[in-house]
Formats: sequence, C-alpha cells, structure tokens
Amino acid sequence: MKGLRPLVTKSEVRESASSLAYRTLRRMILHGELHEGARINEVEMATLIGVSRTPVREALRELLNEHVLAEGPSRQVVVGTASSAKLQELMLIRPALERLSVQEAATNADISALDQLRLISIRARRASQAGDIAEYFDLDDEFHLQLARAAGLPLVEDTLRRLSGYARLAGLTRTWTVEELGGNVDRQETITDLLERGETAGAGKAVEEKILHLLKLIIQSVEFDT
Repeated sequence: MKGLRPLVTKSEVRESASSLAYRTLRRMILHGELHEGARINEVEMATLIGVSRTPVREALRELLNEHVLAEGPSRQVVVGTASSAKLQELMLIRPALERLSVQEAATNADISALDQLRLISIRARRASQAGDIAEYFDLDDEFHLQLARAAGLPLVEDTLRRLSGYARLAGLTRTWTVEELGGNVDRQETITDLLERGETAGAGKAVEEKILHLLKLIIQSVEFDT
C-alpha cells in the first residue's frame, strides 16, 4: 500500500547477506571443509551461499583480518596456514581477556547466565563423547563468548570471536582424543562452579589454565607438522 515502508530495507538485506556469507565461509573453514591453502573463488562461493559477490567479498575481507584466510599468489585468497608464533601471541592475549570476562561476570552474571554456561558444557560433553569435533569446538567457543556476554562486555565478546578463529584453524592439525576434550569440559564446569560460589580469583585462574592448556596442545601439533 502507498505510504508503507518495506519490511526490509536494501541496507538490511545487504547486511543480512554479508552476515550469511561470513558465517558460512567461516564455518566451512573452521570445520575443515575448506582445507589449508585452498583457493577461495568468489563466484563459486556466491553461488553456493546464494548471495551476490559483494557480500562474499566483504566476508573475505573480514576473514583476512581474522587471519583464517591469507593472500596467496596472484592476489588470490586462500585458507590460511597456522604458525606457532601467532599462537604464542594468542597465549598472551586470550588469558587477559578471559580473566576480564570472569572478573566482570562474577559481578554481573545472574542465575540464567550461569545456567546457560552449564547447558553449553552439557552439550559440549555430548559432542566430545560422540566424536563430533567441529560441534565440540563450536560449543567451546560459545562458552567463552557466553562468559563475556554474562559479564556485559560486548567488545570483549567480539574480540574473542575474532581471536578464536585462528586457534580453531590451527587446531584442525591435531587429532583430538575424547580424554582431552572431556578434560576441557571439566575445566568449563569448574569455572562455572567457582563463579556460582563467588570465588572470582579461583575462576580467573581456572579460565586462564583452560585457555593455556588448549593452546599448548594446538601449538604442539603445529610445531610437529612443520
């Protein structure tokens, strides 16, 4: 009818398409569907995702910034290669951000936020026992994002999301065991328990140990492969 605004504006459609392209490409890389060094073809990806080339191009720029993609020969974009040097840098950054999340979550998180952390851990344990590595690490990422969310720190949440991709890319080189993944879930549950009891210092130490333990395992795999 005349005078009525469209339900979805052109900018909203473009933003939605960009988000879809980004999420799809990122998932394909982090789930190992696109292998290290694989060339990303804009036209093929646009057809696969069902969007135009512009959202795909925007997604590629974002993923280049996250270092899960890299510039290859002849200005081609390829799936990135992990390096132990960048992972060592992550070992300096991630613990500081995670401690900040825990510190603020201890003050700001309510019961529903803690329940959400527990639910994520339950699902992660099921995924680990089923051997669904991709689903497990999706949930591991979500646990840390939920911590930042519960803390009321959206910038930290966004930064953690960006940083997690590179560690995930590097983790594809490792053959994970049920025991390793289960131990990681145990650490998640310990963090949640400590937060619920108001033991902020203990929760901060636990989240730092969890992150460092996981990154050290990934670094071992990267160094072994290289």
